Amino acid sequence: MVARRFGSADAYSACVDESYGGSIEDLARVRIATEKPILAKDIIVDPIQIALSAEKGASAVLLIASVLGSRLEDLMDSATLVGVEAAVEVHTPNECRFALNAGATLLVVNNRDRLDGQLHSDQALYVRDLIPPNVVAVAAGGIDSLAAARRLALAGYDGVMVGRKLLTAGDPAFASALRDVQVTPVDHFLPPRFDGDE
Repeated sequence: MVARRFGSADAYSACVDESYGGSIEDLARVRIATEKPILAKDIIVDPIQIALSAEKGASAVLLIASVLGSRLEDLMDSATLVGVEAAVEVHTPNECRFALNAGATLLVVNNRDRLDGQLHSDQALYVRDLIPPNVVAVAAGGIDSLAAARRLALAGYDGVMVGRKLLTAGDPAFASALRDVQVTPVDHFLPPRFDGDE
């Protein structure tokens, strides 16, 4: 199980969407394997899905702004009622503004466009400046190197989601190294280095 192999992660996600090969029981198994926070990943469109995820041990649920539209705020309220965080996924600046206006306090900025499946590797960097400092910002989608994670940290992201990279590479050392990516304020002010600099 991933939670046992990659124990250095701060949190885990569990796919509970059967159309993607997951199930609500997968969430329950992850909960047994770890006490760390777990994000239930599903195409959530109904409060019952949130309640079931909470019952099986989710700490947070993924609410996709492009899927929910005007129902986003109601489902955020449903998450609050059952005691789980609402992690609102956005891809575009408009979705980000919409989620913030709805009261989102945890944003997952996905580089992958849910509508066409295309990966836009710098999308999270493009959207970051719209997110105020009191909102937790997590980047996701196509983050497959420590360099990419560091760029996102320098941009001000609080964390990254790297599920696909971990599952395909199966390298626990990557997860440990990723967790150790540190950014100090001075990193923002270092001049760029060029070949030949001493």
